[in-house]
Amino acid sequence: MTTEHTAAPHTNPAGGSHSRTPRVLLLGPNELGDELVIAFRRLGVDVYTATGCDEHAVLDHCIEVQPDIVLPMSDRVSVSALRGLEERGITVIPSAHACACTRDRKAMYRAAESLGLPVAAHQFASSEQELEAAVAELGYPCMVKRNSGTADGEQYLVRDEGGIGKAWHSLQHPNEDKLTVVAERYVDFDYEMTLLAVRSIDPATGALATWFSEPIGHQHAGGKLAEAWQPLEMSQRALENARSVAARISNELGGRGLYGVELFVAGDDVYFSAVTPRPLDTGILTSYTQRLSQYQLHARAALRYPIDVTLTSPGAAVVVADLDGGVLDGGALGAVASSGSALFGGASSAAATSGTASDGMALSGLAEALAYAETDFRVFGESGAGVRGLVVTTAETVAEAQDKAALAAGKVRLTGGEG
Repeated sequence: MTTEHTAAPHTNPAGGSHSRTPRVLLLGPNELGDELVIAFRRLGVDVYTATGCDEHAVLDHCIEVQPDIVLPMSDRVSVSALRGLEERGITVIPSAHACACTRDRKAMYRAAESLGLPVAAHQFASSEQELEAAVAELGYPCMVKRNSGTADGEQYLVRDEGGIGKAWHSLQHPNEDKLTVVAERYVDFDYEMTLLAVRSIDPATGALATWFSEPIGHQHAGGKLAEAWQPLEMSQRALENARSVAARISNELGGRGLYGVELFVAGDDVYFSAVTPRPLDTGILTSYTQRLSQYQLHARAALRYPIDVTLTSPGAAVVVADLDGGVLDGGALGAVASSGSALFGGASSAAATSGTASDGMALSGLAEALAYAETDFRVFGESGAGVRGLVVTTAETVAEAQDKAALAAGKVRLTGGEG
């Protein structure tokens, strides 16, 4: 069992709501969890992280740590263990129910449909043959996704019959005996977006309330985030519809915390797609565009603190591609991180050193990319699951930020190293 402790630098800031400094336990932490640890520490909280996610490991961690609050950072964390913690009076953020629903698309779609939320026509399949039948009924093009997974999960666009087998095999993980996917009729949308819905205590009323970030626009390629920008320009009616959908689904899931609600927008019509009950890839941009990042908002909500979703600057982010058009491999980006740039931390200059991967490939051009004003470079993703580079920039307008981000991203290259 691996449990790590990060001590708070000062005492309980909650003004006596606990007899000791609050203890927070993050289960299954990743690099997004690293940022969350920092956010909690800055609020004077003792933070523990634990890698074990099965029921036995989770209970052992809690016996050892005695946490006040538990935050699952992975879909792998045992739901039955989380429910058991709630029965013992431990707060799970946002809730065990939310974690169970959001990792199971079938349950999530049932919840959305019970609320009357518009969702794309869809069918589930547990074999390649069932997927063929589902796509034949839904028609082309069709989006295929794993049943298990949140808004950041894998997806594959099937344009014709030849893509069905590719979709099935691309979504199947190594050594996986059973796979269930959902095939969705493709929505001819104008754009896709994420709305961050933050549930915490309203200091004016003492009751739960929901705050919404400015909408984040984004595009995906190959089922992975390709670019994002904030704020997304949209009609007032579409924005109101998006907030209504986000409010209803987050209220249904309950608890406190940050929900990343992914939506498709066609004109003023808004379609529910997915929801993530924790910080997510499309929210990385908020570290630059908002007064409080998605990590700070999640931490504040967990502690029942007031929320501030103020946008401080328009911004844009572009995922860096290699010369073959794919995302940079984990080896090269990992070398950059180990050569001095902490994941998600520090100033732009910390990432200015080119990294050399063990296979002789090097990441170059960072100095040129970071020469653009208000521009930074980060790595994100998990080793073995696609570690990527992200160029982020802010500017007076979204259009200017998008232009700078694209130009800066074009300077970064994965090239042959010198041995």
